[in-house]
Amino acid sequence: MTMTSKVPWPRFAANDKLLDVLAKLSRHYGADPEFVIAGGGNTSVKDGDRLFVKGSGHALETISAEGFVEMDRKQLEVLLNSKLSSDRMAREAEFKAATLAARVHPEKNQRPSVEALLHHLVPKRYVVHTHSTLVNMLTCCVKGPGIARAWAADVVWIPEVDPGFVLSKTLQRSLTDYQKATGRSCPRAILMQNHGLVIAGDTPEEVREHTDWVVSVLRKQMGKARNVESYGPGSRIEAAAGREMVRVIGPALRGLLSVGENLKVVRFSDAPEVIEMAAGREGRTAAVAGPITPDQIVYCKSFPMWFKPKAGATPAQLVERLREALQIHSKRTGSAPHVILVEGLGMFSAGDDLAGAETVRMVYTDAIKVMAGARRLGGVHYMDDDLRKFIEEWEVES
Repeated sequence: MTMTSKVPWPRFAANDKLLDVLAKLSRHYGADPEFVIAGGGNTSVKDGDRLFVKGSGHALETISAEGFVEMDRKQLEVLLNSKLSSDRMAREAEFKAATLAARVHPEKNQRPSVEALLHHLVPKRYVVHTHSTLVNMLTCCVKGPGIARAWAADVVWIPEVDPGFVLSKTLQRSLTDYQKATGRSCPRAILMQNHGLVIAGDTPEEVREHTDWVVSVLRKQMGKARNVESYGPGSRIEAAAGREMVRVIGPALRGLLSVGENLKVVRFSDAPEVIEMAAGREGRTAAVAGPITPDQIVYCKSFPMWFKPKAGATPAQLVERLREALQIHSKRTGSAPHVILVEGLGMFSAGDDLAGAETVRMVYTDAIKVMAGARRLGGVHYMDDDLRKFIEEWEVES
């Protein structure tokens, strides 16, 4: 049983070329929002001393054979065993340059995934890295490492570390330790704290088998915790007053968040999972504590703005309070919010265009689901503040 029945398993033909197989496998998981949202996730296949890895700017849902970057694994191995600068930013600049230098065809001007070295390391032919909602309920949970230890022979847990070179070196050590402890070269799953899932196999079917196993185990784990409230009892704004508030706040945000002459595009959501947080007694505490994944930082900014409207306020008063709240938030965090949670009402997401606003909505809705699941499992593990700041400034991710 796969995570969702809406995405059928692809049909692989005996005469499929290697990259066509990888593209089909990538599109299967990329089309499932329970595994991949926006530009998240990456995949690869090894062919001797070559690695073909997803290129930046390509979505897994629609990727074709041309979307993968051919890498020289010998050069990647040299990079893996290199001694880079102790300064974080200098180290990642060196890492980026070495990764680009490992391209077999630099003249194509393709940008390989920043996790190409990670793909090189995993000792199986196909590697699928996703940001599974269900898996991240565990990887973003304070009790995640303890729960994962119960699967010791089947998984490797990677603690929260700097992305890029440090993540690859940490994985290298973890795989070595795993092999010494189990006699196996590769676990059924690699769980990366506050990040996601890595599954590998020598065939697409092996990838599917291991993925389905992880999903099955986690569904049972979540089933035991389903009666735990996500964000506490809620209090929602009355429907008619809420509709009027949306009509006022939405257009106001378009102007208040805009820079220059171009108005922002703003979307509103009162989906059930959004209302759980926006109306929940503990929703504000959960939302403003910090980001839980790099995707949240990249697409939604690190901190959403929480806005509590004053009962009985006129539209003009509501807009003025909103203006003040935005100024305070921007001063405190250093940037205007992409996500505005209105207590008891729902969520507004902002972008430069409709696609941007929709991406923000999808990514933060996923974060709400992940936090809810992590809370049910024992509590949310928010990203380390130092790591958050590093990712915000990380030129490679940008």
